[in-house]
Amino acid sequence: MKNKETIPVWIVTGLLGSGKTTLLERWAAEVVGRRFIFIVNEFSAVDHDTSALAKHGAEIMAMPGGDIFGGWPVEVGDILRQIVAWEELPEHADEPAIEGVVIESGGMANPRGFSKLLGATHLAAWFSVAGVVTLVNAKPLVRGQHNIPNAFQIMSLFPSVRAQVEAATTVLLNKADLCTEFELCKVEARVRKINPSVELLRCQYADAPVAFLR
Repeated sequence: MKNKETIPVWIVTGLLGSGKTTLLERWAAEVVGRRFIFIVNEFSAVDHDTSALAKHGAEIMAMPGGDIFGGWPVEVGDILRQIVAWEELPEHADEPAIEGVVIESGGMANPRGFSKLLGATHLAAWFSVAGVVTLVNAKPLVRGQHNIPNAFQIMSLFPSVRAQVEAATTVLLNKADLCTEFELCKVEARVRKINPSVELLRCQYADAPVAFLR
């Protein structure tokens, strides 16, 4: 491949409604003119994620079925192999090297499984995990009303959410503008207890720095 080193992969994860699509669209706008490939969930024939990114000219590869890491379908490895094969074609030799791959994982996925996939399929020779960005929807997590679990309940009810926080290099506390300072500090303390070294950023509308893509 044109890359002398492995291609960095950023995994974006979080429950449905946490703001993943909004974040991906912001990233696509930020890296216009650069070679980043976005692998997104495909829920329907007219997929919102794909159309949102396409308007920024992003290179998109859709994963059918709506849950990239749920059960680890072989199609994930197939998509990565397609990227490698495309890059190695002689007619693409003069194209700029791929700077990175951004993967939108399924809402219940454990991001650590991706490293296992790379090892099992021998794709670790071409790709490496550069970061795991987990979005946490601050408002439902802190308001235990209308049958919406609070931060402590959701970690108990959904072990996958805890696993996403554990695996994260960055946690984005989204919709922070809808919470009080006390509520935000409470959620932040919960996240820190699970992952003391994680980078923790408050944001709204998934508007967070993308320095890790630069």
